[in-house]
Amino acid sequence: MIFSENLENTNLESILSGVKNYSVMTDQIADNLHDLEKVAQRNPEIAKQINQAESEVRNASIILEKLLEQYSEDL
Repeated sequence: MIFSENLENTNLESILSGVKNYSVMTDQIADNLHDLEKVAQRNPEIAKQINQAESEVRNASIILEKLLEQYSEDL
C-alpha cells in the first residue's frame, strides 16, 4: 500500500488525495473495459464478463467519488 510506509504522517488531506487519484483511475479503467467489451462481442460470454467487470469498477469509482465529496467538507 502506498501509504503504509509513511503511516505516521498520513492525514485526511493525503488520504483524500489518494481517494481522488484512485477514483480517476477506476473511472478510466471502467471506460477502457467498456471499449474492450465492445471489441469482445465476437465471444458473448467473454463480453458479458467484461461488462460485469466494467459495472463493478464503475461502482467502485462512484463509491470513491462519494467518499471524496463527503469528507472534503471536513477540510
